[in-house]
Amino acid sequence: MKKILTLCIIFAFVLLFFTSAYAHQLQEGHYVSNGGWDELLIKDGEALGTGIKVFDIEVVGVNAHRCSLSGKILPTGAVQVDDDEAGTCIIQFKPDENGIEIVGEESGTSCRNFCGSRAYFTGYYNRIKNICKPAEVFSAILAYEDSYKADEMKVVHEHIEPILQTCSKTIRREDEAKLREMMALANYHAGNKAGCRAALAPYKEILTNRKNEDFSHAPSDNFTWRAIAKRIRDTSDLCGE
Repeated sequence: MKKILTLCIIFAFVLLFFTSAYAHQLQEGHYVSNGGWDELLIKDGEALGTGIKVFDIEVVGVNAHRCSLSGKILPTGAVQVDDDEAGTCIIQFKPDENGIEIVGEESGTSCRNFCGSRAYFTGYYNRIKNICKPAEVFSAILAYEDSYKADEMKVVHEHIEPILQTCSKTIRREDEAKLREMMALANYHAGNKAGCRAALAPYKEILTNRKNEDFSHAPSDNFTWRAIAKRIRDTSDLCGE
């Protein structure tokens, strides 16, 4: 639910030391929440003036509710988001060496106006490594789908395994399930049923309790994960005991 925003910086004067330290920490790049669905992009806003950066926040919450927020930010990290309908929402970026925490009065009407009822944009966003970016994950999936059976294990070793080893915190659970399913099938086609089972080991609960389909109280989330669970179980049947 994108809106036309007017963004005003609320701390026009800050101590030089504080500003310099903050500017050093607030890095441009791609950040995601644990689980990978909430994204924060920070870019250089050179056209807006020295020291200004631009940001874009996109969140996919429970039952596909979303948040959408974008604007500009000075080195202090504090921004004031004004909306014609809901008033003023103030948020702040607090970076550390691994990512950025977004804090603010998100429970207020003005900040909630940028989100669906079951989505929230405050919280911690991890700085994502290049190999973990959605485009790289998608490329790994395409590489597997384009490979012949003789090349599947090569794709697993060169693309899929590095992603699973590096991106456990930030990969989307749907993407992880897809990659693990591919890794299991590659091992199965190579005659390695033990490797097939090992690829699906994180889904022990799904495999041992096949009647438990209550993965989420949200209908759309539950529908999506049911289909994934079925694929995992079908692949596991190929792996054998």
